[in-house]
Amino acid sequence: MDTLSNLLREIWMRLARIVFFNRSQARFVVILGGPGFGKDTIAERLKERLGLPVLTTGSLLRAAIASGSALGQEIAPLVNSGKFVDDTVIMRLVREELAKPEYSHGAILNGIPRTVNQANALRSQLTWWGNKVNRVVMLEVEAEDVLERLSLRRICLNKSCNKTYHLKFAPPMQEGVCDSCKCALHTRQDDDPDVVRERLRVYGETFGPLRKFYEQSSLLTRVKSDNKKSVEEVVKDVIFTIEQFD
Repeated sequence: MDTLSNLLREIWMRLARIVFFNRSQARFVVILGGPGFGKDTIAERLKERLGLPVLTTGSLLRAAIASGSALGQEIAPLVNSGKFVDDTVIMRLVREELAKPEYSHGAILNGIPRTVNQANALRSQLTWWGNKVNRVVMLEVEAEDVLERLSLRRICLNKSCNKTYHLKFAPPMQEGVCDSCKCALHTRQDDDPDVVRERLRVYGETFGPLRKFYEQSSLLTRVKSDNKKSVEEVVKDVIFTIEQFD
């Protein structure tokens, strides 16, 4: 049955590349990792190197809330209280966003998907367009390095900006002030060391099924990142693993 399913899927994808010709060369790269693993920084550097837009769950949720739509009003209390938004809602937002013309050449998916249900939904949607996830890069960082990163992280108070800085690795030009919008910077409550350790514990427990899902698909590559390596070194490792499997 699996063999037949795979054959039918391949036949459909060949037809879909004709129907959705403008998307036939699209490339999708997934960046995975826990809190403080550097997903945002790596994704932004890949954006420059690969010429692909970056898509994050956070940006989608913030846009939905800012729109004032019924869906935005529904998810606002969940987001503001730090609770998870249902997989179905997340993937609806992802599907609607990826359908836009600016993603016709692909995207860098930062932290998307987060669950096996989301991974299956993403695969189904990309298959419909004749596309697929080309490579999944899982960043690996030791707990002590994560603690150093997050304790020195600063976030712009302006929610429409939300730019992130690091006092050691990427400081603002003026102490305590955002380079982009000139608003004040602050430390997130969940960057407290005890909170970080708990977040890492939860990540370790919940990420296993998704990691296994992509390992079984032979799509996942692990890239080690630590505080002794520069961002450029990590980016080079990520680029290498993406191009190696293209």
